[in-house]
Amino acid sequence: MPEHLHTVTPRLALSDGASGIDFYKAAFDAKELGERCHMPDGTLVHAELLIGDAVVMVKDAQDDEFNALLCTHWPDVDAAWGSCRSRRRRGGLPPRRSVLRRAQRPHR
Repeated sequence: MPEHLHTVTPRLALSDGASGIDFYKAAFDAKELGERCHMPDGTLVHAELLIGDAVVMVKDAQDDEFNALLCTHWPDVDAAWGSCRSRRRRGGLPPRRSVLRRAQRPHR
């Protein structure tokens, strides 16, 4: 898990991610961490904000997608996934590796 993240990190999909980031900076003195990642068409796919001591991820909303989710990071992602499945967690995809080479689980 990246050192600046906690076990659970919220991720927001906003109708206009850039405007949302500007709002959080003005309203909550949020600090942008790193650089924003965009698709070739300009769609914001990832940005990280530090609000107080918490990181919040922001992206542009896309059709048929979540509005918010909780990204979880576990030392043993397979055990965490097994625990969810054994409790009859419905839907979703199994854990996968992101472009940052971390295992991640999209919770919908």
